[in-house]
Parts: sequence; C-alpha cells; structure tokens
Amino acid sequence: MIPFGIITSHIHLNTHIMKFSNPQYKRLPEVEFLVTNLARTIGINVIDLSLYHYGKNQLATISLRYDRYYDGKRLRRLHQEDFCQVMGIHGIMKYQQEGGPSLNDCLETIRKYSDNVITDTKSLLNWMVFNVLVGNCDSHGKNLAFVYKQGKTLLAPHYDLVSTINYPRVSTNLAMSIGGEQNVHNIRRSCWINQAQKMEYRKITINAKECYVNSKHLQQVKLTQGTSADLKLTDITYGCGPWPPTKKRPKDILIVLDTGHGGTDNGAVGPSVLKEKELTLKQVLLLKDVIKQTGYRIVLTRSTDDYVGLYDRVRAGYNKRADAFISIHYNFCPSQQNPREKRYISTFAWNNIGKELAKPVNTELGKTSPVRNAGVLYGNLAVCRNPAVPSILIELDFITTPENEELIQTTKFQREAAEAVLRGIQSWCGR
Repeated sequence: MIPFGIITSHIHLNTHIMKFSNPQYKRLPEVEFLVTNLARTIGINVIDLSLYHYGKNQLATISLRYDRYYDGKRLRRLHQEDFCQVMGIHGIMKYQQEGGPSLNDCLETIRKYSDNVITDTKSLLNWMVFNVLVGNCDSHGKNLAFVYKQGKTLLAPHYDLVSTINYPRVSTNLAMSIGGEQNVHNIRRSCWINQAQKMEYRKITINAKECYVNSKHLQQVKLTQGTSADLKLTDITYGCGPWPPTKKRPKDILIVLDTGHGGTDNGAVGPSVLKEKELTLKQVLLLKDVIKQTGYRIVLTRSTDDYVGLYDRVRAGYNKRADAFISIHYNFCPSQQNPREKRYISTFAWNNIGKELAKPVNTELGKTSPVRNAGVLYGNLAVCRNPAVPSILIELDFITTPENEELIQTTKFQREAAEAVLRGIQSWCGR
C-alpha cells in the first residue's frame, strides 16, 4: 500500500492510496474493486475506488482519501480515528477474539460520539450484514473510523471490503461475532436474532413484516404530530406518556433526577478545586426533598459519589416509564475565555417533548437566577436523546470563578433553584 499526492504550502499531503496485487491473494485488486462497488450499488457508503493497470498485465486499486479536502486555496487534512483508536484499544488487538471491538462496542461508540446516530447506526448494521453475505471475515475495528468534518463527528465511508472466503489462507472466523457465532459459514437467522437481543432490540411488526427496533430509547425519532416514520412510535414508547401528564395526580407522576457526573468523573472543577460532581449531588438531594413534599415520586440516578454511565442514566427513566427526566449540571468556561464575561443559565432539550418540559422550567429559573438566562437550547446530548421520556439538562450556573463558587454553594441559591425547578414542573403538568 502506497500513499501518494501533491505538495501544497510546503506540506506533503497524499490524496490517494494505491494497493498493489499480491501473489499470495489471487486477483485481490479486482475482488476489492468488485465488492466495494457492489456495496455502493446497494446503497452502502463506501470510498471512491478504481482500478489501475501497471507493468505487464498487473492491476492495483487506487482509493481517494476521505480525510482530505480542498478549501479553494490548498489541500487540507481532516482528522480521523479508527474505532480501535476511539476506544483506546491497541491496533494489534483489532479482532474481537483478541480483545478488540465487538459489534455491540461499535454501536455504543456511535451512540456516544456520532453527530448523526440514526444514519451511522444504519450504515454500521448494513456494513455488517453485507460483510457476512459476501464473506468478508476481515471487517475488524480498524476498518471503521470517524471523520471530523465541519465540527461534526461522522462515520467515515467504508473501506477494505474484500470477499476473504475466496482465500484459503484467511480464517473463516468473522472479526466480530454475530450472536456469539464466529464462523461465517454458520451464520443463520437465529444468530441475527441472538445479536438483536444482545443489542437490546425487540421484535415488532411493521407493514406486516417482522423487524427489530432498539428499545434502549436511543433511536433519534421525530416526535412532531403527524410525522411519518419507518417505525411506530408506540413500539418504542409503549407504557410512556402522555406528554405532559396533565391528567395525572402528583402521586402518579414519576420524575427521574439525574445527578451529573460522579465517581471517577469529576465534571468541571472550580478555582478552589470544588468538583461539579459534589455540587450536583448536594443540589439534587435538596431538589428531591423539595419536589417530594408536593407528592411527586422521585428516582435518583445516583445518591452517592458513584460513576454511572450515560446510557445507564437514561435507561433509569426509560425502564421505569418515567414521566420526566431532569439532569442537573454546572457549567464551566474554557481557559481561553474570560470566565467573568461568560456566565449564564441554560436548559437543553433534544426533541419536542423535551422542549415542552424545558420551557416552563427555564422560565422559572430565569426569574430567580442572578445571571443571564440563555434560554432553551438544542442539545444533542446522550441524556436528552430519549423519544419515550421528556428529558432536559439544566446548567444552573458557571463554576469557574471564586465568586461563582461561593454563591452556588449557598443554601439560599440551591433552594431557590430547586423551588424554581418545582414551579416549572408544576406549570408543565398544568398546575
């Protein structure tokens, strides 16, 4: 494999990668070209790949690098990382059986970091099904990558697509097992069903066809009235809603309070080494007491200094069919900005049902907060991406100056914030 390209502004950036034929793998360039273009034909996002003749009847593949672009003046590099790098796994352990990523690991990585979860999840699953169908057993963690483009993290086009079962030297064990089965020749419908269950997908019927949807709440689904979708929202939101719960009594309304950060995750740290995780815990415990006095039921994602994963937090609301999910945080100011000029409160929501909860809560917080109210903001945040439970994240203030630290630790500040959140919830519930 040889990279080649052009010289621009005294910096050499290769624009293409050439892979030559290999006597140990007969017609490898032709096979890769055929398989890659077959994938493109059926709608899978793949690299631009062509064949190049050289020498005496020799062929090589030439692929255009997806991590390069021309800005009108010069060639520039886009940052990219393969999934082993993203997960902190050494490249020599790229196969699942050697400690490398599993299909579940790759899906979770997309959910954590992608800015287009739906499209990238679909692309990953299509890629895996395609690899099984064509017998590509070398589809490992280094053959998946993120590319960072225009401020977004997206799954890169797929590459290194080869039907490896044509080569006896290559193992027939898949780089990532399907439902616990590794040998590509043994993959059956039951393997896919087992894999779907491992990914916490459940079976539903859409247009008289059986399929599986993710019941972990993580699908990004439009929730506007009358929106058509490939799947029925009721299949994901069964047992949840209606939103807002205006016809429920407080004792029948369950609210999940999410205590930001915890354990090994300190969150933001103030000038006196005050940790955000400590502040959010104190605030949430007070908020719980204030809300419970009015009859609402409360569940906390954490009540001690423990680490709780992002998606475990959201599942706490989804699995209990909660009526609302409220995550409490304190903001921080980047070192290159003046912390005394950058100070405000804000409330984040991802979808319509979250926004409807965020509006009254943010309004009430704005009435009592001593700082500017930035309002309700769109947040593509893991704890907000829940089509089944109205979910918001509140940044109560900044932690990055001594005077901020002193204020937000006072009982007066925290009680006023708690009472404002309660009034917002009551307004949302029609009270």
